[in-house]
Amino acid sequence: MTATQGEGRSAIVPAAPAGDDLRPVWLLDVDGVLNARKPGWGAAPTRRQVWSSAVRREFTVYFAPALMKRLRDLHRTGRVEIRWCTTWCGDTTVLEQAFCLPEFTTAWTEYRNGCEGVNAKQAAARAFLAEGRPLIWADDTEVPLESWPLHDELMSAGPDVLLIRPDDRFGLQPRHLDAIEQFIAPRRVTVEVGQVWADLDKRRPDRRVRVVAADFRFADVEALGTGRRSRVQIVSAAGGGSTLRGYRPLAGGAR
Repeated sequence: MTATQGEGRSAIVPAAPAGDDLRPVWLLDVDGVLNARKPGWGAAPTRRQVWSSAVRREFTVYFAPALMKRLRDLHRTGRVEIRWCTTWCGDTTVLEQAFCLPEFTTAWTEYRNGCEGVNAKQAAARAFLAEGRPLIWADDTEVPLESWPLHDELMSAGPDVLLIRPDDRFGLQPRHLDAIEQFIAPRRVTVEVGQVWADLDKRRPDRRVRVVAADFRFADVEALGTGRRSRVQIVSAAGGGSTLRGYRPLAGGAR
């Protein structure tokens, strides 16, 4: 969806307060992700016309009904919160009708395009990670490549980040939905004293720490080899339980 810049502005809808809703949140783009000319999925795409009130013109969208069924099924599980994170925010009702999807919350409430849209998407991803929520982000252009600084920034938040950057010709494919289902599947990781965790910072690939104390929100860890201690935030894990922000569990980390 491309057009001239809209006039309306709104703040990004904040994440739920910590301790309220700590399910994984899926930030979902539309064009090149759901709306794709050659989506595949074993059948010809469905074509619909949708009207954007934000830019006052009609657009043609192409999509795979089988993909939309997978989205509906994931939504019904209640294990993930799907949020629109797209230029189409403000016009998502017509998209939900066209795609036969239930109502999803939007990351913001009005039309944003260009640099403003890019900034809003990045701000939404950062906001949810700051709340300690596992993050799935699917976008064909704004999900960062591994060489981008933003990639390291997001991935350093912990193991519960799934970034999907589909080919805009095909959009989301069955393998992407399989990865999301695996990401949100029940799996228990719990921070406990004595566990050893690996640092996710690429600048310190060999750093290991042992948990020496933990409460509900923070853990005291001791670096193996140096004995240096630091305090690390405990956040919700995608499949339940808890994890250390910026670390992945090693021996004794999984339960």
